[in-house]
Amino acid sequence: MKISVIIPSYKPEGYIQKCLSSVLTQDFPSADYEVIIVLNGCLEPYKTQIEEFIESQSKQRETPATRLVQTDHPGVSRARNMGLDEAQGDYFVFIDDDDYISPNYLSALYTLASPNTIVASNAKNCSYDGATTQDNFITRAFESLRHSQPTSLYAYRRLLSNVCGKIIPKQIVGETRFHETLSLGEDSVFIAEISKHIKEVKQTAPDVYYYVTVRPNSASRKKISNWE
Repeated sequence: MKISVIIPSYKPEGYIQKCLSSVLTQDFPSADYEVIIVLNGCLEPYKTQIEEFIESQSKQRETPATRLVQTDHPGVSRARNMGLDEAQGDYFVFIDDDDYISPNYLSALYTLASPNTIVASNAKNCSYDGATTQDNFITRAFESLRHSQPTSLYAYRRLLSNVCGKIIPKQIVGETRFHETLSLGEDSVFIAEISKHIKEVKQTAPDVYYYVTVRPNSASRKKISNWE
């Protein structure tokens, strides 16, 4: 198996269907990747809804091997760790359940992948209805770095601030896992801990996108205090 796509999900609404649709319809060979959905802290009706959607997609086209893992314990870090423990791929791709990817996403990432390299895609914010998109800090960092071609890993720190929007080799991750006690910054800590194994960072072509859905009530949009 070349790629394991890991999608943590907590009480998903209809947006997860858009996410899964984008993942299941990639131009990457379906036999070469798997999709692992980790439903955490909830069960029904979400489990049945997801299973029914996956079944409907498989009737329309050839789809990758897709399985649903469930735990009663909530937490995105716990869910990602469960996904990592289940994954059979040589490379890991993390996608949040309310985000989605361009059709060329997996193929573009894998083309540039190597065991000691992290490959990052472009990114945009998109409205909840998908009608509008706009640049975010990743978009600006991606464009700036694409023209400057830095040699320092530190120069890529903005692209490496989270685990989404990139492909990460299993060899780099090893036994490293997300800290389940952290409610903030768990992505950055995870990347920092595996950074000693990263020899190079590459960027895809600009038309390869990870779309971040802006939802007012999502965890990433929650206001936090300076103390936190």
